[in-house]
Amino acid sequence: MNLEKTNNPDLIPEPLMPDEIAQRTGANWQGLWKSTLTNGVSVQRAYLKIVEPTNDSIRAEWDNIDLPYLIHYPAIISNYSRSHLRFVVNGIGGTYNGNLDDSGNTITGRWRQATFTPMTFVRVDPHDEEQALDAGKNYNYTNDTELPGHWSGTLPKISGVQLRIVLHIASLSDGALSVAMDSPDRAIFRVPLGIQFTPTAVRISGKDGKPIFDGKLSGGKLSGTWIINNHPEPLTLERNKS
Repeated sequence: MNLEKTNNPDLIPEPLMPDEIAQRTGANWQGLWKSTLTNGVSVQRAYLKIVEPTNDSIRAEWDNIDLPYLIHYPAIISNYSRSHLRFVVNGIGGTYNGNLDDSGNTITGRWRQATFTPMTFVRVDPHDEEQALDAGKNYNYTNDTELPGHWSGTLPKISGVQLRIVLHIASLSDGALSVAMDSPDRAIFRVPLGIQFTPTAVRISGKDGKPIFDGKLSGGKLSGTWIINNHPEPLTLERNKS
């Protein structure tokens, strides 16, 4: 295998959104499907997103919302018909074979990841996963001095690619703040981070406690320095209005 350096790498597809996976006539599999996986003593919530374009191709994503690095994870559908589906989740060694029931609302089959496990998916509202991810979180704010909201910014080009950063900052019922990060251009979504806010200073830290962003909230913007690959880069994030 030969590898060549490029300044124009292939872009990662945008994640599937609720309006794209809404059920429609003539597309048996299209929709949002929900199940659970038991891993030892833990029960993990899994979602399968399927969209069937009109050109007979099919696209799917596997989401395990209790493992943040497995959100918007590509699922490769290797076989499907009107009533049977097989997909593979590369990278985690998972394979699923299932059959769609006559109602079109339940998929019954087996998940294989080292061992076989029975697994049933049920069709749910396209917004069900978003609601599960945001349960107990309040993104509302009353003025620009408050931190909650969905913030977006773009880092300077790194290896020829501009990296988008999205921060989901919410207030919790106990008054604390929570933050989760998306880096769509690296296929990373909803990674929980630590946050400290002492108006107007903002520090966001990784799982190891090391800061990855130091900045200030001013004029409705978050401006500061983001650490990526051990290098500081300037970053300004603006709150999404919608």
